[in-house]
Amino acid sequence: MFINNDIYINYELLKKTIRDFYEIAKMQMGIWDSNGNVFFGYPESSDFCTKVNIELGDRKYCHRCDQIAAFKCNETLKPYSYICHAGAYELVVPLVFEGKCRIYVVFGQCVCLEMENLQRTTMLQYC
Repeated sequence: MFINNDIYINYELLKKTIRDFYEIAKMQMGIWDSNGNVFFGYPESSDFCTKVNIELGDRKYCHRCDQIAAFKCNETLKPYSYICHAGAYELVVPLVFEGKCRIYVVFGQCVCLEMENLQRTTMLQYC
């Protein structure tokens, strides 16, 4: 399967690898195309995100955080970590080829020990 019309990815192997990663690390992981659109992610939504999004009624805040992260990665061509609107730590890693970001690997809904008190307060606010 092609992503961005120029990069071929074995979709079945990608799905298996990301699901296996989740079973080991219990960390959500996804692949975005160069426009920041989700190509594949597992699980689709974590338990925490599901609770937050039910409370918020939609995912507009999540998508906004994702867009900002993709923009930052495109700008710097370097990994970008941030705390989302609901207090979860996320990391976006651009895969760069020929000087352009072609794909993003995204790790999400983690707890950052250095920011744990702030995150807990923010999470409780949303949940």
